[in-house]
Amino acid sequence: EPDTTVAEQGGDAAAALKVTVEAPELCSRYAARLITDVQLKPSPWWMMRRLLAAGIRPINNLVDITNYVML
Repeated sequence: EPDTTVAEQGGDAAAALKVTVEAPELCSRYAARLITDVQLKPSPWWMMRRLLAAGIRPINNLVDITNYVML
């Protein structure tokens, strides 16, 4: 099984967001990560090419990384 640990930095993310699982029988686990100081920019060319090859139009780095990890 792959190692999925990530080094924690900064404060507790629970203070910044609240999540309520309304159907726990349908969601046995929910994980979130708070990322701050993100800059909206164009995506790198290699990522745009991969998205286009999959039939997905590149938008920007935030939208594209989400689409890329779902390929």
